[in-house]
Amino acid sequence: MVTRRQLLLASAAALPLAACDADVALQQIVATIQKDCGFLTTWQNIASVVVTIVTTFDASAGAAATVATQVANQVVMSVCNAFKAAEKPQGPLSGGEPPKVTVIVNGVPVTGVVVGKGG
Repeated sequence: MVTRRQLLLASAAALPLAACDADVALQQIVATIQKDCGFLTTWQNIASVVVTIVTTFDASAGAAATVATQVANQVVMSVCNAFKAAEKPQGPLSGGEPPKVTVIVNGVPVTGVVVGKGG
């Protein structure tokens, strides 16, 4: 269950994207999630989530493929909320690699690593 506080925090995290009138590239969504949530995933995982929202989405442009700002905000909010609710391993794995986490967003598994939030 999402609390009001979680919803407000997630909405605030999406504000940097809301300031743009133009479409948002998948790589920019990945960067926003990393900066605001401390979760680094791939543009391919984000494209899979976008398809659950916009069934006609074409990711053939790769990381440069764009979506409407409203869709980008929804993806950021959904991934961040799922990540915040997920159990995270403590500390780096053997070999110093950051721990991997898989969250489910709109029925799609999104795997990434735990990283520090950006400035």
